[in-house]
Amino acid sequence: MKLFTLVTKRLLLMLSFATASVTIYAQSASISPSFTQTTFAGGSINFTATRGNNNWGSNSNSATYSYLWSISGGSYTISDSNPASVGSGGFSNQKTITFSSAGTYTVSCTVTRTSNGNTATTSSVTVNVFTPNLYSTSGTGTVKAYQVNPVTGAIINGPVDIFTPTQSTAGLGKNKANVNDPQGCLYYILNTSNNSGTVRIYAATPTGTGNTQVGSIDMNGSGDNTSLGFVRLGFDGNGKGWIIAGDGGSALYIASFQGNGTNNISNVNTFGNATLTISGGSASDFQNGDLAISAGGTLYALANITGGNTYIYTLNSLTSPSTLTKKWTVQTGGGQFTGTSVNGVAWTQTGSLHITTGNGIYFIDQTTANSAASTVQCTLISSVTGLTDLASSEFPSNSTLPVVYSSFNVKKSGSNAELVWTTENETNNDHFVVQRSTDGVHFQNIGSVTSKGNGSIQQTYNYTDAVGTYSIVYYRLQQVDVSGSSTYSSIVALRLSYNKAKIAVYPNPFASDMKLQIQSDKKEDLVVRISNMTGQVVLAKKYTLQSGDNVIVLTGVESLKAGIYSVEMITDGWKSVQRVTKQ
Repeated sequence: MKLFTLVTKRLLLMLSFATASVTIYAQSASISPSFTQTTFAGGSINFTATRGNNNWGSNSNSATYSYLWSISGGSYTISDSNPASVGSGGFSNQKTITFSSAGTYTVSCTVTRTSNGNTATTSSVTVNVFTPNLYSTSGTGTVKAYQVNPVTGAIINGPVDIFTPTQSTAGLGKNKANVNDPQGCLYYILNTSNNSGTVRIYAATPTGTGNTQVGSIDMNGSGDNTSLGFVRLGFDGNGKGWIIAGDGGSALYIASFQGNGTNNISNVNTFGNATLTISGGSASDFQNGDLAISAGGTLYALANITGGNTYIYTLNSLTSPSTLTKKWTVQTGGGQFTGTSVNGVAWTQTGSLHITTGNGIYFIDQTTANSAASTVQCTLISSVTGLTDLASSEFPSNSTLPVVYSSFNVKKSGSNAELVWTTENETNNDHFVVQRSTDGVHFQNIGSVTSKGNGSIQQTYNYTDAVGTYSIVYYRLQQVDVSGSSTYSSIVALRLSYNKAKIAVYPNPFASDMKLQIQSDKKEDLVVRISNMTGQVVLAKKYTLQSGDNVIVLTGVESLKAGIYSVEMITDGWKSVQRVTKQ
């Protein structure tokens, strides 16, 4: 009995050792990258599948393995054969997968040992593929693609690298697919300080292939070898490229060409190498900046003075360009724009703009355009350094920015009020609604005037109103575009019982609103500052006065605390300070 027990214990102990030394592993395989990927339509990602080392059978490190890749979610192409046969241990297999269309994909790979059928499948990787509508470049860095919200300006996807330019870039443009450029290529110009006035143009496909020089343009003529430090590029909706170049001081040149994809450019026009006339500013404003063109053919030029203001100019004609006219001052929160070294501008398809600076990407919301003050607001959407230009192939059919009033006046004619206004740029403008008010705050529609047509030529409009027995009447214009959206002009006033006072601030005391009534003998800028009794400025705004009576409705005063305030009004020719009380 003792012998049986001893033998039994030894057998159990042996079985215990045997059981502990035998562990059965399942076959395994992994994929890299293993986390969610993002690319643009037409972009490629390199994936690698690797088999595990365990339990593939005897002599597994010299066997042949099959790697079968599985991709679902849309159209794609995959490099080499699928499945791939890998010998001498078959430890891994790499594939380049090109995603042809936007959508959500999944990628995985199944590894099989050919001789015994042992198999393992990797986990699945999600790939988000987007259609770009914005592009950036960064000097010697890569050209990148983004997907942005055209209304809010927010970045939805990206940035994703497309390709690396040949040399440091100064300007970037994206063509819209057309008969001459079926792919809608990306174009760039080099950032060279010793260019002798000649700009070299390069092109690559939207996926970054075929990167090559496609031409050059002598911007200032063969007799002038002055190097140009400001060189910017953009495309119009007809596939024509436009370049503005300048010396940063007194001279600014323009040229156009036909983009032909990665083939040489054609139909180059330098317009006699004549310098552009600058209206409302100077060529020295164009130290940094860029250009973009709307579907209606209006060229917008962004001009930034290093360490100073940023302006938006428009070109008078693409047929015979001669004059750039300053239209808007770009601001941040109503004050000087805070972006540094502004260098790129691009449309969204709804009519707003993105711009790049030395410290990020900003968004100009078209709804913030103030035609009376000639300002538009800009907000930061992405903090990133090193960007040198921006481009898109969007050509908006309408925007609140293109309609600009160069003047709006009213005068008494017998028992009538005669309104006259002039526009310099109209894109998809349908009509104007004339509105009248007796208090400068509440307006009613009194008539409508049909648009004379779209374009960058100056148009003049008239409207006659029977004013009756009012002592003072106020007018404004509601501009309505073809889509139904609208913007408002500044307010003008007609005083029928004349008051010799040049300036009036009312009501006083005030509660929720305050009006400034100013009689000016010319068009001029006005700065309004409101200060509390300690001298602290609590509100500051800038307006443009028209010749005649002006009524300015100050906004933001309703949030002021009750007390006494000083209202300071300043122009180049005069200054006035009046004291008011907030109830």
